[in-house]
Amino acid sequence: MTILELVDTYLHSIGLRRLKGDSASPLLPFFILDAMYSTLTSDLMPIPVKGKTKKALSDLKHNYNLVNRQFFRAYTQEQQDEIIDIMDAFSSALANDILITKVAVMNQLKRHGVPFEEQKILASAMLCNILAQQASIVWEEVFKHTNRYLAAIERNTKIWMQSYFIERFPGHINPNDDEQICLAVDILCKKIIQFLEKL
Repeated sequence: MTILELVDTYLHSIGLRRLKGDSASPLLPFFILDAMYSTLTSDLMPIPVKGKTKKALSDLKHNYNLVNRQFFRAYTQEQQDEIIDIMDAFSSALANDILITKVAVMNQLKRHGVPFEEQKILASAMLCNILAQQASIVWEEVFKHTNRYLAAIERNTKIWMQSYFIERFPGHINPNDDEQICLAVDILCKKIIQFLEKL
């Protein structure tokens, strides 16, 4: 199947249809979310946490699974396998840009005196929050309403990040205040769109 056929199948499953000239953007939130979850599983899940941070992680996984089920149930098993292959290729294609974004976040944390090992953890958490934000923004732009599960995932990543950070360091760090982070995120988002447009 082409990417637009996959789009059409998903839109049909939720009672919508693609207008002439529309792109693969309805699938973007799910691909962004997959990149976020890859970072979460590799960088954050192995870390022992408790209290509010642990609950945020549990809620995040729950909401991610709900979104994933809602998306994949639109497809046959063969189509699901095809989408998973595309998502794997997507993660590989964006690996360098995700790393650049993470390094930009780490540089901001370094300026705030955060030790290197904690920089890596908090940068991954901030990256997850940034990607969750982007998934929500794209969904709202495409469908003209809020996806409550995507909004919940964004909140969950923010709670994880803030509760973990507050437990260890005073003050507040906002990645949206940093020009280099914003630039890296902008480039990352453009690469995501370019990837799907090439399919």
